[in-house]
Amino acid sequence: MDKKMKELNAGEELAFQCILRKIKSVKGLDFSQYRPACLKRRVDTRLRVHHLENYNEYIQFLSKNPAEYDELLNVATINVSEFFRDTEAWEFVEKKIIPTIIQLKEAKNKRIIRLWSAGSSKGEEAYTLAILFSEVLKTKINEFNIKIYGTDIDKASLKDAQHGLYNPASVKNISTDRLNRYFNFDGKQYKIKEEIQALTHFQNKDLILGEPLELIDFIICRNVLIYFTKELQTKVMAKFSSALQPQGFLMLGKTESFGPFMEEHFKSFNSAERIYQKR
Repeated sequence: MDKKMKELNAGEELAFQCILRKIKSVKGLDFSQYRPACLKRRVDTRLRVHHLENYNEYIQFLSKNPAEYDELLNVATINVSEFFRDTEAWEFVEKKIIPTIIQLKEAKNKRIIRLWSAGSSKGEEAYTLAILFSEVLKTKINEFNIKIYGTDIDKASLKDAQHGLYNPASVKNISTDRLNRYFNFDGKQYKIKEEIQALTHFQNKDLILGEPLELIDFIICRNVLIYFTKELQTKVMAKFSSALQPQGFLMLGKTESFGPFMEEHFKSFNSAERIYQKR
């Protein structure tokens, strides 16, 4: 690599770091410990949208168009989800995880069940949990106090989650029977019914800087940690371990595995679906 190319690359790296500092200053989100290559790919998509050549041009664009920060964060925070994504994983949750949680509660004569969808995007995952608990418990659901927390750093996605409105693509994995039972359809969008919405609570939370929730029975965090550095992954996993009740469950994405930390704090419950139980 010749000197001019090195200088060009160094300049781009400085400009990229400047973008991260601007995000932190304007939006209060610290991406410094995310994997740079993943973030750069997402920033690059915004450059292509606006036909910009480099990060310096994008910095100037951000200065003149502050609304772009929200568009950038929407891309950077990987808001991609749908109901019952990875159907085999949800079938296992329905048939094994939820019944086990209920059995553990009944054995201890406890009636509070707390669940956490971390990186919940627009709420599909949290509502999927609510639907499954409703189906498994049926008329017994009133015997339990179920709280399903959906958290995300993207406030716009959380607003969408609270509204509970979804286009047909988001519900493509849901059977007609479930659609009729748990949604109202206005001809264009599907609205989650109030009895399902009542089980969920959405809040803004930064997995890195924020405090974990407490006394959780089941955490789902899929395809979020792969964007973090190894150091940050371990930090977040420690928070999850702290948040979980003894014998609580954790479900990760199918490409996610964290070696020694997992072996020390968790035992595998279903290796294919990346579901673990706290030791």
